[in-house]
Amino acid sequence: MQKWPSIEQLRNVAKHVRKRHDYQNHQNGTSDVYPTLAFRGTVKLHGTNAGIKRENGEFFAQSRKNTLNVQSDNAGFCQFLRNCQNSDIEKLHDLFDKVCSDRNIPITIFGEWIGKGIQSIVSISELDKQLVIFGAYNHELEVYLDNRVNLSIPEFNIHNILEVDPFMIFIDFNDPTPAIEEIEKLTLAVEENCPWGSKQGIDGIGEGIVWQCLDNLSETSLWFKTKGEKHAGKGSKTKNKKVATIDIEKLNTINEVVDYVVTPARLNQGLENVSEVDIRNMGEYLKWMAGDVMKEELDTIEGNGLVWKDVAKYVQGRARKFFQDKCNEL
Repeated sequence: MQKWPSIEQLRNVAKHVRKRHDYQNHQNGTSDVYPTLAFRGTVKLHGTNAGIKRENGEFFAQSRKNTLNVQSDNAGFCQFLRNCQNSDIEKLHDLFDKVCSDRNIPITIFGEWIGKGIQSIVSISELDKQLVIFGAYNHELEVYLDNRVNLSIPEFNIHNILEVDPFMIFIDFNDPTPAIEEIEKLTLAVEENCPWGSKQGIDGIGEGIVWQCLDNLSETSLWFKTKGEKHAGKGSKTKNKKVATIDIEKLNTINEVVDYVVTPARLNQGLENVSEVDIRNMGEYLKWMAGDVMKEELDTIEGNGLVWKDVAKYVQGRARKFFQDKCNEL
């Protein structure tokens, strides 16, 4: 079986975006400016993860970790799927055909199984049990697929999270602070009153938001979640905790320190400490640069609350591009 991936925090996405951009910059000589990316946010529901897999014309129910049967079920989800099949199995096939018309290709549709008896505190725990779809997986292509609002069977109580209008946000990874502030407002609003519950006439506590990058909705490394804590009964203890954070001060400090220690003079001095300005000597050049910065500037780095590993890849990255450019000029 295929699991739905674990969704990380915004800080993990920021680290990935910067790391990928730095690598591409060094490879292709692109801009030093980090990108601004668009994200779509859908309401995060506090239930239990559920999936339906179609393989060889048959349907199988699963939880996050296990394939289910009616003797070993998860809050009645396997029995729910069996009832759907007994009612009209072609409706299930029609649902999967919207994802992939080739019935020989295994497909898993994922959602949140919510409703009475599954969780507590949140407003949706008062609803009738229902599956709310948020994604799918093609086992042949080994790729998570973009969710679409038409993936639903309302008469079976199989819905789609996009039935509630998603949120939109742009994150400038040079300075994500304004986006973080907006994300926090949206997340706390969802926590105060869950849009999915409100859609079905029940007001009350929600969980949070799941964000996916619109540039590539299938790229799981660009997914993140933001949650309040009332749904976990922690609101009174952690009322000052932020729902989305990136250590902006640290990132800005790193950039400033690297600007200070990787000077044109040091870059050019490094050229004098390699046997020849040739791309084959890149490793020799980078080794000298790292050693010289640590020897001459370690007190500067530590005086700004950083350690060598915080700045190493940025120092090496700028040195790599400089040396490569010099080699290309010859």
